[in-house]
Amino acid sequence: MTALPFRALPRPSLADGVADQIRRAILGAALAEGALIPEGQMAARLGTSRGPVRDALVQLEQEGLVLFAPSGRARVRVLAPADFEELFSLRLALETMSARLAAGRLTAADIAALEENLRQSEAAPTLAELTRLDIEFHDLVMRAARHERLLTCWRTLYRQVEWWLARNTRLHAAKAENTRRLVMAAQRKLFQAIRSGNAKRAVSEMTAHIGRWRTLLPS
Repeated sequence: MTALPFRALPRPSLADGVADQIRRAILGAALAEGALIPEGQMAARLGTSRGPVRDALVQLEQEGLVLFAPSGRARVRVLAPADFEELFSLRLALETMSARLAAGRLTAADIAALEENLRQSEAAPTLAELTRLDIEFHDLVMRAARHERLLTCWRTLYRQVEWWLARNTRLHAAKAENTRRLVMAAQRKLFQAIRSGNAKRAVSEMTAHIGRWRTLLPS
């Protein structure tokens, strides 16, 4: 076979690192919805050139966190009630399917990974870390479903769902002191439903699990 003129690229790239920092700022509300993200200022703050910042913003646009205006300027996306309704309906479709499939395909390795996630969640030092582990839990269930195209569809929504979870966790924490306890109780109940091997029970619990947070949708 003729050698191709390609070479390995370093990973993670600089753009990936920039994207990670901007993403965390968006998920943590340090960059508010609708906020302008000036490439030059961001590059100066991060000690890099504008190129990696532009690449990072394109990546975040693909994740659904950033929008580009016709002028080329980037802003944090504003999530309207209709956006949350779309995410809600898609989560119901994708995640109930993942719960049904995972209930019948769960392996010992899957169980161990989910249990480790729950253990880390119990010890999470911040609500931001709890949110990260929350979305990771749902991703583990998706992987346990062993459905390649389902996983691909889910990954296109991953960061927007994480944004939704982070927002709702903050909203709940501002109103009550039992946010961590509520999240952990819900995750453990869902885990037990999937681990039972009963597909109907797993789907029912996943439906209820997603629906519980819908009451915190913006008005």
